[in-house]
Amino acid sequence: MRAVIYCSHMAKAKITMSDVLEAVQVFSATMDKDFKAVKKDIKDIKTEIVGIKTEIGGIKGEIVGIKGEIVEIKNDIASILGRLDAIEKDIEALKVDLKELKQKDQEDSDALGQNYFKLERRIVFLEKEVRQLRAVKQRA
Repeated sequence: MRAVIYCSHMAKAKITMSDVLEAVQVFSATMDKDFKAVKKDIKDIKTEIVGIKTEIGGIKGEIVGIKGEIVEIKNDIASILGRLDAIEKDIEALKVDLKELKQKDQEDSDALGQNYFKLERRIVFLEKEVRQLRAVKQRA
């Protein structure tokens, strides 16, 4: 059986079955070569995907580690803030104590000043009496 195929660029040229078979073989060889190239590209892509998945797994591990460090940092900050609150309370208590000490010191200082003034008046009085007594003694 002979098939006749007409091509538009050929003016009613006759193409034989062997021409068709030859064209199919060339097409098949080309397609086979292209198909093998596509398969190789797909294999390369799959290999890259495996590599990317491995990298993602490593990144996930690093993220878990970083999350753990963040939790530790948060705990440290909470601990520091707790100590800071305690220190601030201690400072306020010390300020109250210092104020009380200053007040007591002032009161003691005032009392000491009053006692000093009383003693000084007493000494003046006694010295006056001593002079009077000496004066009386000298007259007698």
